[in-house]
Amino acid sequence: MVSASWAQFITASSPIQLVTQKLKQLKVTLKNWNRDTFRNIYVEMEEASEALKAIQAEAALLSDFDDRLLAEIDCTIRLNAVLNRHQVHSTQRNRLQWLQDVDRNSKFFHTMNRIRKTSFDLSSLIFDGELTFDPGIISDLVV
Repeated sequence: MVSASWAQFITASSPIQLVTQKLKQLKVTLKNWNRDTFRNIYVEMEEASEALKAIQAEAALLSDFDDRLLAEIDCTIRLNAVLNRHQVHSTQRNRLQWLQDVDRNSKFFHTMNRIRKTSFDLSSLIFDGELTFDPGIISDLVV
């Protein structure tokens, strides 16, 4: 699927524009594949749960115990599969959020560190009533 998407002919004026257009096309292809293959987990969980409840509610009406049991097992297996997919999806989403938060915190830390370092820099000095910005003169006066 990725190879087929990447192999599609796209016209572009530069190589970087070509790569950008191919990546955009690949993104659309993967989104469509994801939607078609996995659907919405929350809708699927609700459907499986409702089907299981309906079968359990019909238990009193069905005379054939084996058919009801098979249908209930089938729905339970479907619901468990959807719940497992939901758990994997949640775990991946939480990991991604954690990585983004760590990156934000790291960026904040480095920014604050940079600000703190620059606040200790000696960029100007008043000597004999004159304000000097020249680093060479400042180093001669300080040392």
